[in-house]
Amino acid sequence: MIKKTKSILATGHISANESINLVEKAIKLEVKKIIITHPIYQKIDMTINNQIYLANKGCLIEICYSMYAIDKIPITKIVYQIKKVCPKNIILSSDVGQKFSPSSTEALLIFSKLLIKEGVTLEMLNQMLVINTNKLVNR
Repeated sequence: MIKKTKSILATGHISANESINLVEKAIKLEVKKIIITHPIYQKIDMTINNQIYLANKGCLIEICYSMYAIDKIPITKIVYQIKKVCPKNIILSSDVGQKFSPSSTEALLIFSKLLIKEGVTLEMLNQMLVINTNKLVNR
């Protein structure tokens, strides 16, 4: 159904190994749009090498503001992930919606400012926020 409708497959909160297995099966079924859902979430804790492996298979790696704001993953770890996996393989999202969280727009603005303070360039942000998401929707 995903292939037929050209929908996007997102891995959700499954383990790193389950994500790899799912992606490999999806690729065999010719699914073209795959997002690895916030792989640095503590319960998933996917290695950088596995993220790169999946990115090399055509997946986009999702990095969320909520991983920093709610789950307390250090912004330095997030920036390390961005630099190692490469902005061309990443999409940024807010993953907010909780009553206590800022709006999606506000969350992404806060997230962008934090990333810039840690050395992420405007070009990198544009790649992750605009270019990659457009490619995903228009593939």
